Amino acid sequence: MCRAVAPEKHVPTAIAVDIREMYKEIRNRLTEIKAIEQLLQGKYRQLYRRDSVRDKGDHGIGFVAKNCYSKFEYTMVQIDAMKRLKEHAPQADRPRDPPMVSSKENQVAFIKI
Repeated sequence: MCRAVAPEKHVPTAIAVDIREMYKEIRNRLTEIKAIEQLLQGKYRQLYRRDSVRDKGDHGIGFVAKNCYSKFEYTMVQIDAMKRLKEHAPQADRPRDPPMVSSKENQVAFIKI
């Protein structure tokens, strides 16, 4: 879902909330896996065997989730910046008033220019 979000697309807030919740859930599950693994190592030290393939898979899932989520957050920041830019753009397009000239000498110098 993170990869479907792009700065030029409209992202419903429900999707953004779902992505954040899923990322939190993935992080919680990976933390639970690590905690259970440590518990098993402590309790059943003699019987416990490390599975390097499973460890690599867990780390890989964590890496992919973190990488995709950070790209998603960066994209959301870009979308917010584009919204702010669009809101402020009409103000920049308005014609500006000429500067106020206060003294007579400045008025004469301004007219000569």
